[in-house]
Amino acid sequence: EYHVIDTVGLRDTHKSEAEVHECLSEFARLAPNGIDAVLCVVTLTGGRLKAYEVELFGKIECYFGKSVWESAIVVFNNSKKTPEQIWSTDGTPSVDKLLKKWRESGT
Repeated sequence: EYHVIDTVGLRDTHKSEAEVHECLSEFARLAPNGIDAVLCVVTLTGGRLKAYEVELFGKIECYFGKSVWESAIVVFNNSKKTPEQIWSTDGTPSVDKLLKKWRESGT
């Protein structure tokens, strides 16, 4: 049996940071026994990770904690690139740092 809770989008919302935090706090009330997985859908612009997406991952970590990646499923849409192309670096320091962190952690 699965229970799915759709939360406010972190990228496409017109809510303030405080309002987003409040919405995600409501999420915790709806899942008092914890969660088994977090589905993160990321719409890529230009087909590969950019600094904006790295910022989004940082927000997810901030709201759910660093352990969120142990149960996260990340889906990239709006890209015709292969996974290798999506994960390739574009030389942006924040992207390079994120990719290095994920590769080292096995995430």
